[in-house]
Amino acid sequence: MRYFRATGSCWAISDPAANVLTRTLPPNFPDLVIVAGHIGYPRTAEMIARATKYENVYINTSAYTVRRYPPELGQYMRGHGRHKVMFGTNYPMITAAKAPEGARRSRARR
Repeated sequence: MRYFRATGSCWAISDPAANVLTRTLPPNFPDLVIVAGHIGYPRTAEMIARATKYENVYINTSAYTVRRYPPELGQYMRGHGRHKVMFGTNYPMITAAKAPEGARRSRARR
């Protein structure tokens, strides 16, 4: 299994080519696993749509604490995207202990 990693700090998400890549790679390379790091920012809503449409597209929460997740990501995680979002930190800036801060409060808002 090969991996293509797209992050908010990488050309694959911030560049206009990201839209083309995330639209054309998944259906043409179904064995290629694509992980949108940093919640797919600045295109989180688009990455949620891609992860919903394609089995081989996932989202990683690296660089964000739970309280900073956008509402659409929280809804996706509570619904049909619960198996498509991977927990990540941004060590050393965000440790594994700090990343889930606010999770209890987020669960209470459901």
